[in-house]
Amino acid sequence: MNRSLAPSLSLLLLVLMGGLAPTACDDAGSEETRFRFLVYNQTDFGLPDTFPSLKDVRISVVDAADGSLIERFSFSADPGIRHSLDSLPQGESLNFFVEGLDADGNVLASGGSRSLDAAETSQGFSEFLIYVLRIDEFAKVRAPRADESGMVSVNDSLIGGGGRAGHSAVALANGKVLIIGGADLVHPGEGLSGSDIATIHDTVLVYDPLRQTFAPLPSSSGLALRLSAPRVYHTATVLADGRVLVAGGVSSAGEALTTLRSVDVLQPNGRGAFDLVPEQPMALPRAHHTATLRSDGAVLIAGGSHLEGNTEAIQSSAELFDSSANTFYPTQPMSTQRTEHTATLLVDQKSVLIAGGRDATGPLASTEMFWVDPQNRLVFQDTPAMAKARFGHQSLRLAASDGRTVVFAGGFVADADGLGVSPTASVELLDTFDGRFLAEKTMERPRAYFGLIKLARGMDVLAVGGLTPTVGADAGLSDGEVLRFSDAGDDFTSTLLSSSLSSARVRADATLLQNGMVLLSGGVADGTSLYTAELFNPGLPEGNVVRP
Repeated sequence: MNRSLAPSLSLLLLVLMGGLAPTACDDAGSEETRFRFLVYNQTDFGLPDTFPSLKDVRISVVDAADGSLIERFSFSADPGIRHSLDSLPQGESLNFFVEGLDADGNVLASGGSRSLDAAETSQGFSEFLIYVLRIDEFAKVRAPRADESGMVSVNDSLIGGGGRAGHSAVALANGKVLIIGGADLVHPGEGLSGSDIATIHDTVLVYDPLRQTFAPLPSSSGLALRLSAPRVYHTATVLADGRVLVAGGVSSAGEALTTLRSVDVLQPNGRGAFDLVPEQPMALPRAHHTATLRSDGAVLIAGGSHLEGNTEAIQSSAELFDSSANTFYPTQPMSTQRTEHTATLLVDQKSVLIAGGRDATGPLASTEMFWVDPQNRLVFQDTPAMAKARFGHQSLRLAASDGRTVVFAGGFVADADGLGVSPTASVELLDTFDGRFLAEKTMERPRAYFGLIKLARGMDVLAVGGLTPTVGADAGLSDGEVLRFSDAGDDFTSTLLSSSLSSARVRADATLLQNGMVLLSGGVADGTSLYTAELFNPGLPEGNVVRP
């Protein structure tokens, strides 16, 4: 048996779909989907019981389309006892959410499936796994495997194809996640030549939360889909029709690095596979740029840099990808050349706020907004500058009722002597309605090249991993913290999590799953790109549904 299971993995719930069963009514052909549930605890794998206070399991079956509750039931958490549910109608699109309760009914742990579409529930599912993890804890992604004797063990799920950092991870409407490109990075330095890149990948992997596995994304030919070129520091954007736009990045040409103009579109074919459709290239090669989907279906590609020989050329240009015509159109350039900046979609779902980054002289504090001006022109307009010039930071718009607050967190700022840059803990909040910055605050840790993601509970935001200053060097972080914002979005408190990642992660990708958990894939630790991924569990999402 594999005895490397993390203590934070408190319980496994294996859900078996036994196919279709006749209903009690006399209508011929009237059938329901029968589900059987089997609980595994850590003791089933020869591990100590680290969760003795868990007494009951509560399962909520939810309509995946609108989040409404279909059925809820509870049973004892005793391992190895089977439970069945026979009352779910055939062909529903479903989500299963699971909570572990103590004797007083308090929720200690939770987990959930991805959306099971009508075809999956009609045909019956052989088996799928729901991780139930302690709330506010990290755990490695692991999958159960049975040997020839039927003995079950749990092993790390490896991303495969080589360690990955500088990749893109995007959540699909069906709850799966695509891991696109990336590279083996020995050091995730700034710029295009600052990183020590070993191998750049052209592969695409798919993570399925039901199996807890990473597998090559299949094409309609049955072979694994590959990009038209290896890519790192590219962008990937899920379009409204389910296609995925993969743009630019750094690639390899022999032993030299090159920057790409090319664009790949991953086209779903309706059978769980994708096909690669090369599209018209961008006007300029770019990497470390941003790509933002607007409500009109257009994707704004802004800034970035490219290599001219061994020199990095930073850009002010921008262009729009029209997803209906599959064509790029030039826009007015930004007022400033910038790369390693952020782009945040504002509450009108059309305006995009560009912030920070760096130019040839160093970090930038300036911000500008891409919007439709009173003359109905798409233009960039200068907006208030941040207090701190920064790059390699993160930004997001808070989920308050009016959506007015944008958060800028972490990144690299100039050292006091002006001779270098270091990670910062600084957080700035911009009121986009009033056009003013609120009081500057700090995280618990300085972080750059880290993950920042809105959680599916209240106004909480997770900051995780990244680089932090140490004596003489920057070191990777293996911890995370939750920023809990006020309802108005104008203030927050930060709490360092007691749980830690299995290793430091720099330039990992953070992706919100349909069950409310966060998938952290790849990254760099101690000079090595990682093959593993981890989950963070903030508890079940409000309303029991999360849409990507």
